[in-house]
Amino acid sequence: RSPEISAATSHVLPLIACSLLVFVVNGPFAARGQFGSTTFPVQALRELSPSETAGAVFNEMEWGGYLLYAEPDIPVFIDGHADFFGEELAREYLTARSGGPGWEEVLDRYQVQWTLTRSDAPLNQLLGLTEDWELVLDDGLTAVYRRDDGSRTGSEGLTP
Repeated sequence: RSPEISAATSHVLPLIACSLLVFVVNGPFAARGQFGSTTFPVQALRELSPSETAGAVFNEMEWGGYLLYAEPDIPVFIDGHADFFGEELAREYLTARSGGPGWEEVLDRYQVQWTLTRSDAPLNQLLGLTEDWELVLDDGLTAVYRRDDGSRTGSEGLTP
C-alpha cells in the first residue's frame, strides 16, 4: 500500500463511522415521538372520553409538552417553558399542585374543569375531599379529577 492511501483511509473511516452512527440515531429508523407509558399519561389519555377532557385542564408541568404533542386540542395549563408563562403562573401552578393556601382560587381563576396530575400529587388528596370534584381515573401513575357540574342526579336533588 502507498502511504497516501493509508493516511486518507485512516481519516475517512472514522468519519464514515460517525456519519453512520448519526444516521442510525437520527435517521428514519429512530424512535421518534415515543413517550413511555410509565412516565407520561399515555394510557390515561387513551381511556378518557372527550367529555371527560372538555374544558380547561390543570396538568403536571412535566406533562405539558407531551399534551401539546399527543393532544394538541387540549390547551395546557403549563408546560416546561415556565419562563414563557411567567413567574406568577409558575407560582400559581406550585400553589395548586401542592395544595397550598389558595389552591381553590387558582383552579377557579383559570376555570379549570379537570386535572391531569400524578397519582401522588398533594392536590389529589384535597380534590378527593371536596364534593365539587369527582375522581374519574387513577391508574397508579395518573389521576384525573373532573369538576362536578351538578348535572348528575341523585337522592340529594329530589324533593318529596
